[in-house]
Amino acid sequence: MTAGTLRGRRFGKFSIARQVGYSDPGACRKVFLRIAGLPPGEYRQRFRG
Repeated sequence: MTAGTLRGRRFGKFSIARQVGYSDPGACRKVFLRIAGLPPGEYRQRFRG
């Protein structure tokens, strides 16, 4: 869900973190980085449609 949200409409990192169950955007970022191999901001830039 996080990757799809980043590719789609523009939401801030706090909003996306809350949507996927994190109260701390930093924790969400760390998990995203570990799974996707790049930080959410860079992912958004590369894969935005």
